[in-house]
Amino acid sequence: MEAAVTQKRDVILVAEDNLDDMEMIREAFAEAVGDGGYELLLASNGEEALEILLQRSLPSGRDEGPLPSLVMLDLDMPRMNGVDVIKAIRSTRRLRRVPVLVLSTSTAFPDIDRCYCAGANSYLVKPHTISELADLLKTTLAYWFGVARQPSKSRGDCNGQ
Repeated sequence: MEAAVTQKRDVILVAEDNLDDMEMIREAFAEAVGDGGYELLLASNGEEALEILLQRSLPSGRDEGPLPSLVMLDLDMPRMNGVDVIKAIRSTRRLRRVPVLVLSTSTAFPDIDRCYCAGANSYLVKPHTISELADLLKTTLAYWFGVARQPSKSRGDCNGQ
């Protein structure tokens, strides 16, 4: 886990097991937002991503940083795939409200359907170039942090809401 962009506002957690894709994502984020107010956390697999989320969702005073405002997951990861991470997030009260996007090379409808059925908020197909990925990220971040309204930063659960 490493911060690629200085934190100013929102934390984005990206889980990607392919080192080349991870580097492409890091470069595309830099191209898309520069130092545009995001802290980028990178996890190399689904288990690591879930561990980061669980550590950050602890009650105030014991947490290890702010809860991510957005989680982006690769679908096919070893040890714990993207669908399993989504299910774990959705079954953890303190994490349920975190928006989860899948970023995958798969365009197969069974994969897309599995992600939405598990509770994904969006499914994005990975482009093949850094420039195309940067454009996708600009559009995605503009939507999630500009047009859409984010849930509160409270670490409370969704009971009664």
